[in-house]
Amino acid sequence: MLTVPKGRTIEQMVAAYKRNPNVAFAEPDYTVSACLTPNDPYYAGQWGLPIVHAPAGWDIATGSTTLKSALDYASSRGVVLVAAMGNSATSAPFYPAAYPNAIGVGSTSKAALSSFSNYGTHAELVAPGESIHSTFPGNRYERLSGTSMATPFVSGLAALMLGVDPSLKSDALRTILRQTASDMGDVG
Repeated sequence: MLTVPKGRTIEQMVAAYKRNPNVAFAEPDYTVSACLTPNDPYYAGQWGLPIVHAPAGWDIATGSTTLKSALDYASSRGVVLVAAMGNSATSAPFYPAAYPNAIGVGSTSKAALSSFSNYGTHAELVAPGESIHSTFPGNRYERLSGTSMATPFVSGLAALMLGVDPSLKSDALRTILRQTASDMGDVG
């Protein structure tokens, strides 16, 4: 984390770092308050956060070496990575959910995979993702649907599990999540 010197803009600093051959990745990461979700995948490992919920800001269809490197780094530090599968009703990989160290989460209705939810062998878990009551701009609530609405259920459960047993390692936590989930049929 760097402080922008007086008289320089964030954009100028990022441009300078991008020109530096010793810097592999430079993007702004604004810290506003303790309740934000930073856009820097390395944030969790640097600050010792045990769980990362990867919202739509990371949802990409092609993956990248930078993103994979960041997730590998966080995973090597024991971070539980939970990512939305995407809402295109396809089995095509969707990143970061398709990376092996991420728990890819699809969306369900009451008893079946949601019609919009991505699926495939990289889908590890599903959770309720249709008509979820959520906060919305303008100081109001709306009912929203999507795999990004399902993912917080898995992230929250993982956090509760770590609250009960803080010594639980990410691989063990992931195994418990899989083994205790209700089987909804064939993989994918």
